[in-house]
Amino acid sequence: MNFFQMIDKEEVMNFKKYLDTKGRDLAQTTEVLQYYALPYVPNPMEHPYFKHIFTKDWVLELRNKLQFFLNLFNSNKEAPLIYQMYNAYVNNLGEKGSPNKQDSHNEDQSAGDYAKIIAQLEASNQDLINVLQEYNEKYNNLMTDFQIVQRNEEIARSHLLESHGKWIAFLKELLVVTNDVIILIYC
Repeated sequence: MNFFQMIDKEEVMNFKKYLDTKGRDLAQTTEVLQYYALPYVPNPMEHPYFKHIFTKDWVLELRNKLQFFLNLFNSNKEAPLIYQMYNAYVNNLGEKGSPNKQDSHNEDQSAGDYAKIIAQLEASNQDLINVLQEYNEKYNNLMTDFQIVQRNEEIARSHLLESHGKWIAFLKELLVVTNDVIILIYC
């Protein structure tokens, strides 16, 4: 029996499309690379690289590995932090007079309440994004001003050193002239 007879052609096309788009990065891993040829092999059930994936043992082993992986992440009894934050937010709204979700028996009203909460969260997020953008803009302006001040400080320092050097040279010449005048006066 041909591979394309066992699996719908549309599914094979979807698999090819996945490999060409979202699965493109997987081609760089050696464990997955051989599966990129799977849609192009005429009879993969007899091919040495692919015949093992058409056995019940392989499917059971994969299922067990997946179950083990999921159990690792589900073993944590605590809800994810984002879920805890959301529940705290909803409970806080309930305490402030918003409709309490436990008292609401109407699913449409409950869905509407969720939509309002989500809209409020989105508005809050947008406000936070705007504030963050404003702070970033101010920070960039401060950094630009700081660089200008640093550059001006370096220029002022070099001018001060240059001026100091000129004054020292002038004072040396003044001392020489003063020495000459003193010699002329007393000689």
